[in-house]
Amino acid sequence: MTDWYRKKSWTQNDENEFFLKLEGARKDGRAQYLKIQALELNQTKDKKLLEIAETLINKLFTDYPNDSFNKSVSLHSFGEIYELSGNFDRALEYYYQALDFEIGYPQVKTQAYLNYSELVIKIGKIDLYPYVEKEILDREPGVLFP
Repeated sequence: MTDWYRKKSWTQNDENEFFLKLEGARKDGRAQYLKIQALELNQTKDKKLLEIAETLINKLFTDYPNDSFNKSVSLHSFGEIYELSGNFDRALEYYYQALDFEIGYPQVKTQAYLNYSELVIKIGKIDLYPYVEKEILDREPGVLFP
């Protein structure tokens, strides 16, 4: 059985159940549940579900603005949402915000640097190549399988 915060669909019943369970969850875990559910919906790559994921992440940022643990991953997720939607400039903005946040909060690392780098190359943003090279080289020592 799927956890209530790992749905790959978003029917009215799914939404009702999610928010009912979220309300009953410990307050310090709610941001994480919002993030996880958004990630699950992102993985479907369905445009309608990407919109729901965006809404959930916005709720996370609105309701839990001081939650540093989930911020980088959520910014990275925004980047994925916009990339999948074809809004590449906005995707780059959010990938960059995730990378920037990770400088000040290095306990949580994402793959935003790879998504950012790949998208920069894909859309030919030559002016950003030096930044991409620096990010990749800076992270290489910490990568298990470079």
